[in-house]
Amino acid sequence: MPTSRSTSPLVGINTADIWSSTDTGYSNVPLGTVAVGANGHKYIYVQASAGIATGDSTPVVVIVTEPGLTAATGAGAYQHRGVAVTTGQRFWVEQTLL
Repeated sequence: MPTSRSTSPLVGINTADIWSSTDTGYSNVPLGTVAVGANGHKYIYVQASAGIATGDSTPVVVIVTEPGLTAATGAGAYQHRGVAVTTGQRFWVEQTLL
């Protein structure tokens, strides 16, 4: 699964992490936090408003809604790579354009 490491001044983030509300790190990163990956893309920390299918080999395009910073499958400017996400989980989405 291709992911990128952060070049932002955030220590220890992993853009492949997915957090459930029962995880101790669930609220450690505020929704809307932006990180820039080594690939030059922006990553935004969001919460799933609906389930998102797996995006292992082909990224799943998602739409991010403000002000709640929620994400769901749709024709948006972001993508999710990796395992499926369920409603309420928090995760990183990658901006598709530099």
